[in-house]
Amino acid sequence: MEAPAYPTILTRADWDKNKANMGKAPNELGVGPAVDAAQKSFNNVDWKFLGEINARQLEAMIGDSDSSVFFGMSERIRQQRGFIRTACDSQLALADACARVVSNYGRAATFPKSAIEHVAKMKDAAVAFANELAHNNGEDEFLLSRKAFGAVTLRRLPIFKFLEHPEFFAPFEVLVRRQHNELSWGFVTATLCTTKGQLPLAARVPQMVNDYVRDNDGNMGSVWQGKLMALHNAGVLADPPAASRDEVLGAWKGAHDESKRMFSSTLSVFVKSLKLAEPSSDFLLNPFLQFPLPPLIA
Repeated sequence: MEAPAYPTILTRADWDKNKANMGKAPNELGVGPAVDAAQKSFNNVDWKFLGEINARQLEAMIGDSDSSVFFGMSERIRQQRGFIRTACDSQLALADACARVVSNYGRAATFPKSAIEHVAKMKDAAVAFANELAHNNGEDEFLLSRKAFGAVTLRRLPIFKFLEHPEFFAPFEVLVRRQHNELSWGFVTATLCTTKGQLPLAARVPQMVNDYVRDNDGNMGSVWQGKLMALHNAGVLADPPAASRDEVLGAWKGAHDESKRMFSSTLSVFVKSLKLAEPSSDFLLNPFLQFPLPPLIA
């Protein structure tokens, strides 16, 4: 994001030109110090650093950067967000100081009417600028850096670990469909149970054979297809007797393992295709991909 333009009316130079005899009052009625504090806190923010963070830049870095790069970046942004909150609070403190002057001296002849009117405008400007700072608070940049961290974690994830998290499947399946690999992916997800020593539900097996096995050895290779079809033709694939259970489970799991190998490269392509600024990549903020970063509270 670009640094918000600091309002001229809230600068020390402008205050000095318009304070009239308020400048001779003790502590400039609190307005002068509040002007200085507000401008100083605004200048404490590294707006140049925040302005250099954008989705395209981070997407280009994901393929080659270590997660520590994005860890450091997110922590630096977290620090800058704290400075922005301080700057916002300083603007509100300036607005309060101006409001007190208007309330206490607005109907008195102590100070020129033009000076009081100027202080009233300063109050309005400070409130408006505080709101602008609250909106431009670095949250977008912070979340981008955290998404980039999550993308690096995902990039390094073995496919078997990825498959343990169904909450990541929906965005991944967009790419699967684009690559016309729905059948292979369908078989992999339908046989995930075998990685936990469980057989597919007997009622689903006939449909699985028709969809993934009978006429499609591209999912798992001809060897595993042949074994599954032989067991199916023997009538034991859906509900095997105890003596055949290990053989049937081994065939399903072997076919599953063979089929999922192709998705290791798909996962890499998937990470490269992610657009960090789009909601479709919000899953990268999942705590599993964010560990060991601090919670998402900046």
